[in-house]
Amino acid sequence: MVESCTGGQCREAVGEMATGDVGAVMAAIRAVPGWPELTAPKGYPDSMALCVMDAIWSMGVRYSSVEHLLTRYRTWLKVEGRGSANKRTLTDLIGDIDACGGPEGFADALKNHSRTSPRNGVLKAAA
Repeated sequence: MVESCTGGQCREAVGEMATGDVGAVMAAIRAVPGWPELTAPKGYPDSMALCVMDAIWSMGVRYSSVEHLLTRYRTWLKVEGRGSANKRTLTDLIGDIDACGGPEGFADALKNHSRTSPRNGVLKAAA
């Protein structure tokens, strides 16, 4: 938790970050191949629903499975006449989950019953 920030230095509840640590992080960033010509990922600039789904369903899987899931979500939206995935809000996403009867039904609709963890993990559709 940040207590205060002055002059670019923040004091955290666990102690003060050493200036050398910031320099080490910046050096590591500059060492990334392609720096500084890297481009930002396209992502989903107008759809918080897709951003959240991408983040949740990306945990512990190959990214191609997330792409397939989002394609199924887009298809489900079209079939159900619920609009475009490209402009969905979190309120829309909650409505989509509710329209399926809850997280279990949403997982059924998207054909993905992945969990957040192999042991005691919750259904990602519920996360």
